Amino acid sequence: MTNATPSDTGVLLCGHGSRDPQAAVEFIRVVGGLRRHLPEQDVDYGYLELAEPSIPTALASMYARGCRKISVLPGMLFAAAHVKEDIPEILEDFRKSHPDVEITFARELGVSENLIHAAAEKLELALSDAEKSAMVPAGQTALLVVGRGSNDVAALQDLENITARLQSASSLPHARTCYANVATPIMEDVLAEVLQQDYRRIIFLPWFLFTGVLMQRLYGAFRAAAKTHPTVDFIEIDYFRDHPMVVKTFAERFHELS
Repeated sequence: MTNATPSDTGVLLCGHGSRDPQAAVEFIRVVGGLRRHLPEQDVDYGYLELAEPSIPTALASMYARGCRKISVLPGMLFAAAHVKEDIPEILEDFRKSHPDVEITFARELGVSENLIHAAAEKLELALSDAEKSAMVPAGQTALLVVGRGSNDVAALQDLENITARLQSASSLPHARTCYANVATPIMEDVLAEVLQQDYRRIIFLPWFLFTGVLMQRLYGAFRAAAKTHPTVDFIEIDYFRDHPMVVKTFAERFHELS
């Protein structure tokens, strides 16, 4: 183990990356929040793809500043291929060329109590506001919890668990897990299905950290359905962005490494 002091330790937050500039703005706000949570650490960031700086570039920059113990946090909700394969491969390549650096890799956000609590609060507030305009029985309300989608069975099961927790917290009897792509059922298909049933209120709760092409597509589909079904109450819950519980959970993942 390398003996490290605050001046030679650092934290690297790894994002997926997006072509949407707003996604970068939201991600950097989380980085800023993490810097405030970990003032003694050199906190930097890099992207896996589609944006700069890349993870290797960020690691090289931290090394040049003197970091010799780097804690790497995957900025992803679930442990699919990016967390299990892609980022570890990048880190291993850097270790080989920089043998004097100690790199530790934190776990993903996962089934986080913090995030479930934050989402449950958002859901409760949205339902409370909606009830001021129209009283709708819980039995006629459908909750759609929407994830990005993955080929990883464990990641899909994590989102199923989150849906069950949110359903329990809200006491809504009808909740569905669906996805933007890759996995099934796709959100648009589930939305079409519930619209054929006797629901008077449909809630869209995206389990996403940041915006991007997929997030905008999902919102677009939900809003289009709202226009064509004016008698149904459509409720949108915002994605996480730089919610304090996101930053707190990343900080917790860092502390778990020590």
